[in-house]
Amino acid sequence: MFSGLTRQERKILLLLVIIIAMGIGIQKYYSRSGTRVDVLTNRQSTEKTGEGEKASDSSFATHTALPQSGAMARLVNINTATLEELLTLKGLGPTKAQAIISYRNVHKGFKSIDELDNVPGIGPGTLAWVRDFVTVSEKKNPQSGVITPEKTSRRIPAIQCTPEPSPTPTPPPPTPTPIIKVNINRAGILELMTLELIGDVRAQKIIEYRKKNGPFRSPEDLTKVRSIGEKIYLLNKNRISIKDE
Repeated sequence: MFSGLTRQERKILLLLVIIIAMGIGIQKYYSRSGTRVDVLTNRQSTEKTGEGEKASDSSFATHTALPQSGAMARLVNINTATLEELLTLKGLGPTKAQAIISYRNVHKGFKSIDELDNVPGIGPGTLAWVRDFVTVSEKKNPQSGVITPEKTSRRIPAIQCTPEPSPTPTPPPPTPTPIIKVNINRAGILELMTLELIGDVRAQKIIEYRKKNGPFRSPEDLTKVRSIGEKIYLLNKNRISIKDE
């Protein structure tokens, strides 16, 4: 095969063969290394996915257990609860809690839990969230776990005595909720929005009126603000002030 080539040509041809063989060997090496990298990458991705699923399952279990523990909590009576007690309900901030107190003061209490939907700022979503944690009566929570022992009658020979029923304890009168006054000369938008039928638009108009005309000289001057009539003033008459108290 190489008989017709010179010695110099044979050396060059041999060198080319060696270079081609080294190139083929290097190519196979990198091909195998790339496969190993892909395997390691897939393994790490699978491990991370498994850890994410475990974390998701753990989070789901935690959120599932929360309503069960909340069901054993003491119900909040929205007819007697203070501002601090209402704030313990999840989903209620200071504005919504004060709106509940203002509504019950005007309407002389709630007759049903569904009536919360009439309170400004509380919609169906908030009502669905707090429904299982509030009450409108003085009845004890049936899930409190308190069991009243069954009474038994004592038997005397020839005479059967019926035990006298124990007197029903009289529940204490509800604690009156203090009325929080709103100074319409200094209150900001959020504080003004705690008043009945006062949203962000009317609250802004109150602020613009006092900037343009100066402070209110009497609570009745609130009716001079555009879109605030006598009806809204009478609803908030007991909570409006023109100076700090």
